Amino acid sequence: GGTVVTLSGTDFVIGGTSVNFGATPATAVSCTSTFQCTATSPAGSGIVDVIATTAAGSSANTSADDYTYTCPPTVVTSSSDSGAGSLRQIIADACAGSVITFGGSVTTVTLTSGELLITKNLSIDGGLGVNVVRQAAAPEFRIFDIAAGNTVVLDSLTISNGHLADEGAGILSMGTLTLLDSVISGNTSKAGFGGGGISSYGTLILDNTTVSGNSSAAYGGGIVQYNGGSAQLTRCTVSGNSAQYGGAVLSQSLPLSTSLDVRNCTISGNNASIDGPGIYILAGSAGAVSTFSMVNSTVAANSGPGAAIFTRLDLGHRTAEEFRGHALLRHRVRGFASGTVVDNDVAVVFRLFAADLREERRKAVVIVHRPAIEGMVVALGALDAHAHEHLRGVLSNLQRVRGHLVVIRRRL
Repeated sequence: GGTVVTLSGTDFVIGGTSVNFGATPATAVSCTSTFQCTATSPAGSGIVDVIATTAAGSSANTSADDYTYTCPPTVVTSSSDSGAGSLRQIIADACAGSVITFGGSVTTVTLTSGELLITKNLSIDGGLGVNVVRQAAAPEFRIFDIAAGNTVVLDSLTISNGHLADEGAGILSMGTLTLLDSVISGNTSKAGFGGGGISSYGTLILDNTTVSGNSSAAYGGGIVQYNGGSAQLTRCTVSGNSAQYGGAVLSQSLPLSTSLDVRNCTISGNNASIDGPGIYILAGSAGAVSTFSMVNSTVAANSGPGAAIFTRLDLGHRTAEEFRGHALLRHRVRGFASGTVVDNDVAVVFRLFAADLREERRKAVVIVHRPAIEGMVVALGALDAHAHEHLRGVLSNLQRVRGHLVVIRRRL
């Protein structure tokens, strides 16, 4: 986009002609006569039809009116924050769908002026590995900001030293983000909802990626999912992160549903100052579905108050029927098949808050811990018989985990 194009034809109207490149309007349309106009092309890619329109109608769609976008180079040749060949400039100029790579001499991109905003579908491939880092003396900002509606792949990058009083110090993603063979480390969110390493509102996929040493003043030291979306972590390490809630990961459904799937990962050495040093799952609205699954993964040596894996239903003032119909059946725990939860004070806590259960204010707390090698113990209190049976269904997957003992006690 941004190219001034000359159009030749007949019956143009001075001051009364519009021009489209495909479905997108051109800007700065100017007709100096009835047979010639100029227009500035919008951003685009490939081959599009150029259509001129006046009060009398639109021009015919023929191959003679085709416009071909030529994409600029997509190789980063400068380690600088901005300017020709910089990552910032290549992102701005690239056609949608491009793959950005790095010249052999570029191993670190040092940012000094602000975040890298991505508003198109892009892939950035670091090859053997490229660091994208905020200079320590620079003003505070995050590293990457991915706008809604865009699909972005970040491959073989180390993203570090993002620092700001907002969420997503490393990456804020409102779109679909895939991280491959990458490292998200040393980023700090000082305010907002959190997500020291990553804050995701859309779809997040991590494969063979490390999220470590990030911090949040609020939620999700490593990763935070807030108000909808899905996250899939495969062959990942989430370690040494810290927050008030969810030292490693916090996933919240409020009011939109979220899902978190963790496979073949290690969640270790994270800290929470208030609750949930490992993974914190919260379903905060009636009808919202908060789905969490973990397979072949290790949760170890996380520290701080509460459980290494903490799931909470916060329903406010609900009736017993609402509690049974919307809460328990919508909080899905798919089990911890072939995984280990070790060296944590408490392994898993399910906390269900319901004010008006059986017309009384009650709180049900389900604690899963490892008092011995032989297995888990689940203790259940303060539920009526009907809700108790529903909770049995929610915990049925835990009962099938080999080597674990589930004991449910009902107290009215």
